[in-house]
Amino acid sequence: MDDDDAPLAAPAPPPGFARYFPLERPPPPPRTFELGLVLGGTVSAGAYTAGALDALVELLDAWEATDPPHRVRLPIVTGCSGGGITAGILGLYARKAHHPMPDDFAALMATAAMPDNPLFDVWVNRVDGLAFLDPSDLAGGTAASLLNCRRLDEIARDMVRYGETPNGFGRAYLPDPYRMILSVTNVEGIPYRFDVPAFTGWTGGNYAQHADYARFALPASGIAADPAGARRPDEFWIGLNPSGEGFADFGTLMQYALAGGAYPMALRPRALTRPAAQYRYRPHVLRTPAGAICEPLVPDWSSLPTTGGQVGFTGIDGGVFDNNPVLLAHRELAGMAAPLEPGPDAARRALLLIDPTLHQPRAPGRVAGGMGGIGLAALGAMEAGANYLTADLDMMADPRIFSHFQLVPVRPDRKTAGAAAAATTVLHAFGGFFCRAFRVHDFMLGRLNMRDYLRRVLILRADNPLFDGWSLAERQRHALDADGAPLPTVDGATPPAAYWLPVIPDSLGPAPGGHASILPWPAGQLDPETLRPALGQRVAALLAIAQKDEISGLLANLWFDAGERFISARITGDIVAAFRAALERHDLLPRAGGAG
Repeated sequence: MDDDDAPLAAPAPPPGFARYFPLERPPPPPRTFELGLVLGGTVSAGAYTAGALDALVELLDAWEATDPPHRVRLPIVTGCSGGGITAGILGLYARKAHHPMPDDFAALMATAAMPDNPLFDVWVNRVDGLAFLDPSDLAGGTAASLLNCRRLDEIARDMVRYGETPNGFGRAYLPDPYRMILSVTNVEGIPYRFDVPAFTGWTGGNYAQHADYARFALPASGIAADPAGARRPDEFWIGLNPSGEGFADFGTLMQYALAGGAYPMALRPRALTRPAAQYRYRPHVLRTPAGAICEPLVPDWSSLPTTGGQVGFTGIDGGVFDNNPVLLAHRELAGMAAPLEPGPDAARRALLLIDPTLHQPRAPGRVAGGMGGIGLAALGAMEAGANYLTADLDMMADPRIFSHFQLVPVRPDRKTAGAAAAATTVLHAFGGFFCRAFRVHDFMLGRLNMRDYLRRVLILRADNPLFDGWSLAERQRHALDADGAPLPTVDGATPPAAYWLPVIPDSLGPAPGGHASILPWPAGQLDPETLRPALGQRVAALLAIAQKDEISGLLANLWFDAGERFISARITGDIVAAFRAALERHDLLPRAGGAG
């Protein structure tokens, strides 16, 4: 075979590649549990995830304050879609004191501003739907998205200021630097070229990878400097006064977070840039007869336009393609080709997926309608299958596996679970933008669910070495049976394999009871008819732009002018009707007798 006919040799890995992407990572230190967070897509249901994290931070702060017999660490957080925005906010907490919200629905409804708790302030107070309908962003005659995203820009600017003003608070359970991975869809794509065998030798094949992600590291110093050489070449080092390739400010982090949550067409895409060198560190695992090996994927640099070593691209929702945030978090915890130990007596690491939009399983039905019905159904199917592998979700639901956990909404009466248990998931999770009561409900539900989950579900058997330092008194205080129920009969003669203990004990005192009166269902809190004026203005402005940009010809313009008011009213009416139907299906319309 001539040299020209031979396949290209595997590329030499860039510096540090094997260190950053080991096949198997060393175990955690003794008496330490590592929990990787995976924050799923949310849209307005980010209120639920925010509430869950509000409780998690409060509980971890309280646990650390007790000089605990074992430690918990959060070495990695991955975020997909709206979960990326929440991951970014959590990153700002690395050096800030936390002001948790109370488990009191009336008190939360009365809290109009809470700048010291951006989880609550952003996801409950500030993502107001009427601001998204404001047509002022269309005054220039162009439309970047169906909804006005200026409120999101304001939130991003405020989060930058929040991150740039640390108050000296540190968290031992967050590593230094705090690291996160945010998924984003790269509209232009990353070009790759592969050589494949052919009859005439080896020939090339090309494709573009659109499922993208970005790594971020936030040092405890708050300064974008790396005197110890800890920065990875494939990550942004976020802090004040950035200087040099790969160093960036908090604005870069927030723009990537907004891009990763930019639902196609509904929310504005973001123009992003990054060092081209970051794409040298994209690993893939090959299974060979000699075992697994990890090699870099090398872009087709000749097809990747760069300016000054930077790649520019358009970023949209990270949930459009299979960005697989679960796999990204798994590899950061265990390594590129290693499993997470699943046994309750040996697990020392686990993934926790928080996603309020996951639905309860239901029997699939036949798609009705013609081309339009099939098209809409296909879009829904692609969206539903974009973020997670069925095998991952199956592991998280399997009661025998203690390395994969999943938190989803569960009503206080425990009769309804999944997306149906949350209020903000109505209308494909956009409905929560238009009713603060929905967002308050789901924020508190997230808090209650997280506390309950840590008490009853995120538990391990007491003979796990994690608990070797626990005293008998501590074991008696927190002992549980296999179902997470308190077990008051434990004494010094009880074998550790006969009972269970929580990974993150709740030291805040009794949680609110599990009955509906604790958290009233917000039925009747939104009349979609009240949105008609703002919707009408937005629709009319969008139609006017469509007339100028997309309809050519005098006759077409004359027809459009004559029918514009009718078309605008018809579209607005259809939206209001669809909103009402969605509220009815979600049991959010006023109930008989005025019951809420």
